[in-house]
Amino acid sequence: MERAIQPVVRDISFSVHDQTGDIVVKIIDRESQEVIRQIPSEEMLRLAERIESLGADSNTTPGLLLRQEA
Repeated sequence: MERAIQPVVRDISFSVHDQTGDIVVKIIDRESQEVIRQIPSEEMLRLAERIESLGADSNTTPGLLLRQEA
């Protein structure tokens, strides 16, 4: 019961991802400094980086997945 009513000891960190410019929110355990949750996840950030690089590599608008031609 004591553990259940103890205050939550967590911090929130906000930052901007260098490559994508996305805002990253991390929930961090104060005692261990372990990242408990990150939004967006590292996997999603890597995917966004890859999508942007594909757009840049193919001479399209960065981040564009499909080109539409008339």
